[in-house]
Amino acid sequence: MPLRLPDFSNTSLRLLTACGELQIVDRSLAKWLVSQKRLQARFRNSGRTGFIHVNPTGRRPPQHLHIDLAAREFFRKKPPKPPNKLSEVKALIQRLFHQTIEVRARGVYAIPRDHLPEFIRSAIVETQAADVSLRTTGGRLAVRGAPVYGLWWWLDEDDKTAWIELRARLKREINESYLVDIRQVLDSAFSALVPGR
Repeated sequence: MPLRLPDFSNTSLRLLTACGELQIVDRSLAKWLVSQKRLQARFRNSGRTGFIHVNPTGRRPPQHLHIDLAAREFFRKKPPKPPNKLSEVKALIQRLFHQTIEVRARGVYAIPRDHLPEFIRSAIVETQAADVSLRTTGGRLAVRGAPVYGLWWWLDEDDKTAWIELRARLKREINESYLVDIRQVLDSAFSALVPGR
Protein backbone atom coordinates (compact mmCIF):
# COMPACT_ATOMS: atom_id res chain seq x y z
CA MET A 1 0.00 0.00 0.00
CA PRO A 2 1.20 3.55 -0.67
CA LEU A 3 2.19 5.96 2.08
CA ARG A 4 -0.76 7.89 3.55
CA LEU A 5 -0.25 11.52 4.49
CA PRO A 6 -2.03 13.26 7.37
CA ASP A 7 -5.04 15.40 6.56
CA PHE A 8 -4.77 19.08 7.56
CA SER A 9 -8.49 19.83 7.21
CA ASN A 10 -10.60 20.46 10.32
CA THR A 11 -7.59 20.67 12.61
CA SER A 12 -5.46 23.11 14.56
CA LEU A 13 -2.34 21.16 13.57
CA ARG A 14 0.07 23.28 11.55
CA LEU A 15 3.33 21.30 11.68
CA LEU A 16 4.12 17.63 12.23
CA THR A 17 7.72 16.46 12.58
CA ALA A 18 8.89 12.86 12.79
CA CYS A 19 12.62 12.70 13.38
CA GLY A 20 14.38 9.53 14.37
CA GLU A 21 17.06 6.90 14.16
CA LEU A 22 16.46 3.94 11.89
CA GLN A 23 17.50 0.48 12.95
CA ILE A 24 18.51 -0.81 9.51
CA VAL A 25 20.18 -4.21 9.39
CA ASP A 26 20.23 -4.57 5.59
CA ARG A 27 23.58 -3.09 4.48
CA SER A 28 22.42 -2.47 0.93
CA LEU A 29 19.44 -0.45 2.21
CA ALA A 30 21.68 1.53 4.55
CA LYS A 31 24.07 2.26 1.68
CA TRP A 32 21.17 3.33 -0.55
CA LEU A 33 19.84 5.67 2.15
CA VAL A 34 23.20 7.44 2.47
CA SER A 35 23.04 8.27 -1.25
CA GLN A 36 19.62 9.94 -0.98
CA LYS A 37 19.17 13.70 -1.03
CA ARG A 38 16.74 16.00 0.75
CA LEU A 39 13.33 16.12 -0.95
CA GLN A 40 10.48 18.64 -0.70
CA ALA A 41 7.05 18.44 -2.31
CA ARG A 42 3.56 19.88 -2.14
CA PHE A 43 0.48 17.71 -1.62
CA ARG A 44 -3.30 18.07 -1.41
CA ASN A 45 -5.44 16.11 0.98
CA SER A 46 -9.18 16.74 1.53
CA GLY A 47 -8.89 19.95 -0.46
CA ARG A 48 -6.11 21.40 1.72
CA THR A 49 -2.54 22.10 0.65
CA GLY A 50 0.34 20.71 2.65
CA PHE A 51 4.10 20.52 2.26
CA ILE A 52 6.42 17.61 3.02
CA HIS A 53 10.17 17.74 3.57
CA VAL A 54 12.24 14.56 3.93
CA ASN A 55 15.91 14.57 4.90
CA PRO A 56 17.74 11.24 5.26
CA THR A 57 21.13 11.66 6.94
CA GLY A 58 23.86 9.62 8.54
CA ARG A 59 26.93 8.16 6.92
CA ARG A 60 27.28 5.60 9.72
CA PRO A 61 24.67 3.65 11.65
CA PRO A 62 22.29 4.60 12.96
CA GLN A 63 20.86 6.34 9.92
CA HIS A 64 18.59 9.26 10.58
CA LEU A 65 15.29 10.14 8.91
CA HIS A 66 13.74 13.58 9.35
CA ILE A 67 10.24 14.30 7.99
CA ASP A 68 8.33 17.59 8.29
CA LEU A 69 4.73 18.05 7.17
CA ALA A 70 3.32 21.56 7.24
CA ALA A 71 -0.09 23.01 6.52
CA ARG A 72 -0.22 26.02 4.21
CA GLU A 73 -1.28 28.13 7.22
CA PHE A 74 2.02 27.40 8.98
CA PHE A 75 3.83 29.83 6.69
CA ARG A 76 3.30 33.46 7.64
CA LYS A 77 4.06 34.74 4.17
CA LYS A 78 4.50 32.92 0.91
CA PRO A 79 4.83 29.12 1.20
CA PRO A 80 7.87 27.42 -0.31
CA LYS A 81 8.01 26.24 -3.91
CA PRO A 82 9.10 22.62 -3.50
CA PRO A 83 11.36 21.33 -6.27
CA ASN A 84 10.32 17.67 -6.09
CA LYS A 85 7.28 15.61 -6.97
CA LEU A 86 5.22 13.95 -4.25
CA SER A 87 5.82 10.60 -5.95
CA GLU A 88 9.59 11.00 -5.35
CA VAL A 89 9.08 11.72 -1.66
CA LYS A 90 6.70 8.80 -1.21
CA ALA A 91 9.06 6.45 -3.09
CA LEU A 92 11.91 7.29 -0.70
CA ILE A 93 9.80 6.70 2.42
CA GLN A 94 8.15 3.57 0.98
CA ARG A 95 11.58 2.06 0.36
CA LEU A 96 11.98 2.17 4.16
CA PHE A 97 8.74 0.31 4.91
CA HIS A 98 9.13 -2.39 7.59
CA GLN A 99 12.14 -0.63 9.15
CA THR A 100 12.01 0.16 12.86
CA ILE A 101 12.57 3.75 13.94
CA GLU A 102 12.99 5.40 17.34
CA VAL A 103 11.17 8.62 16.57
CA ARG A 104 10.92 11.96 18.30
CA ALA A 105 7.63 13.43 17.13
CA ARG A 106 6.49 17.03 17.34
CA GLY A 107 3.09 18.56 16.66
CA VAL A 108 2.60 22.33 16.54
CA TYR A 109 -0.98 23.59 16.87
CA ALA A 110 -2.39 27.12 16.47
CA ILE A 111 -5.49 28.15 18.39
CA PRO A 112 -7.13 31.42 19.42
CA ARG A 113 -5.59 32.69 22.67
CA ASP A 114 -8.96 32.59 24.45
CA HIS A 115 -9.15 28.83 23.78
CA LEU A 116 -6.06 28.09 25.84
CA PRO A 117 -6.81 25.70 28.70
CA GLU A 118 -7.14 27.28 32.13
CA PHE A 119 -3.90 25.76 33.42
CA ILE A 120 -2.00 27.73 30.74
CA ARG A 121 -4.07 30.92 30.91
CA SER A 122 -3.46 31.10 34.66
CA ALA A 123 0.29 31.20 33.93
CA ILE A 124 -0.04 34.38 31.85
CA VAL A 125 0.81 37.10 34.31
CA GLU A 126 1.75 40.72 33.82
CA THR A 127 3.39 43.20 36.10
CA GLN A 128 4.33 46.82 35.60
CA ALA A 129 6.60 49.23 37.41
CA ALA A 130 6.61 52.79 36.10
CA ASP A 131 6.99 52.51 32.31
CA VAL A 132 8.38 48.98 32.35
CA SER A 133 6.12 45.96 32.08
CA LEU A 134 6.79 42.24 32.14
CA ARG A 135 4.41 39.59 30.85
CA THR A 136 4.54 35.84 30.49
CA THR A 137 4.23 34.99 26.80
CA GLY A 138 5.24 31.33 26.81
CA GLY A 139 6.24 28.37 28.86
CA ARG A 140 7.09 24.69 29.05
CA LEU A 141 5.43 21.86 30.93
CA ALA A 142 6.82 18.39 31.50
CA VAL A 143 4.51 15.40 31.02
CA ARG A 144 5.12 12.04 32.69
CA GLY A 145 3.55 8.64 32.12
CA ALA A 146 2.60 9.12 28.46
CA PRO A 147 4.31 9.01 25.07
CA VAL A 148 4.06 12.83 25.04
CA TYR A 149 6.82 14.14 27.29
CA GLY A 150 6.57 17.89 26.89
CA LEU A 151 4.25 20.76 26.10
CA TRP A 152 5.52 24.17 25.01
CA TRP A 153 3.25 27.14 24.47
CA TRP A 154 3.71 30.72 23.33
CA LEU A 155 1.64 33.68 22.21
CA ASP A 156 2.02 35.00 18.69
CA GLU A 157 3.06 38.59 18.06
CA ASP A 158 -0.58 39.48 17.35
CA ASP A 159 -1.42 38.40 20.93
CA LYS A 160 -4.53 36.69 19.55
CA THR A 161 -3.03 33.37 18.47
CA ALA A 162 -1.55 30.81 20.81
CA TRP A 163 0.81 28.08 19.67
CA ILE A 164 1.05 24.75 21.45
CA GLU A 165 3.85 22.31 20.70
CA LEU A 166 3.70 18.71 21.89
CA ARG A 167 6.67 16.34 21.77
CA ALA A 168 6.62 12.57 22.05
CA ARG A 169 9.03 9.65 21.90
CA LEU A 170 7.77 6.60 20.03
CA LYS A 171 9.11 3.38 18.60
CA ARG A 172 7.40 2.54 15.31
CA GLU A 173 7.65 0.53 12.16
CA ILE A 174 7.63 2.63 9.02
CA ASN A 175 4.58 1.59 7.00
CA GLU A 176 1.75 3.15 4.99
CA SER A 177 0.16 4.70 8.11
CA TYR A 178 3.42 5.72 9.88
CA LEU A 179 2.80 9.48 9.69
CA VAL A 180 -0.96 9.21 10.23
CA ASP A 181 -0.38 7.09 13.38
CA ILE A 182 2.09 9.62 14.80
CA ARG A 183 -0.40 12.39 14.18
CA GLN A 184 -3.10 10.41 16.02
CA VAL A 185 -0.86 10.08 19.10
CA LEU A 186 -0.21 13.83 19.13
CA ASP A 187 -3.84 14.74 18.36
CA SER A 188 -5.06 12.51 21.17
CA ALA A 189 -2.81 14.29 23.68
CA PHE A 190 -3.78 17.70 22.26
CA SER A 191 -7.50 16.88 22.63
CA ALA A 192 -6.97 15.79 26.23
CA LEU A 193 -5.04 18.96 27.08
CA VAL A 194 -7.13 21.42 25.05
CA PRO A 195 -10.70 20.07 25.20
CA GLY A 196 -13.01 21.04 22.37
CA ARG A 197 -10.22 21.80 19.92
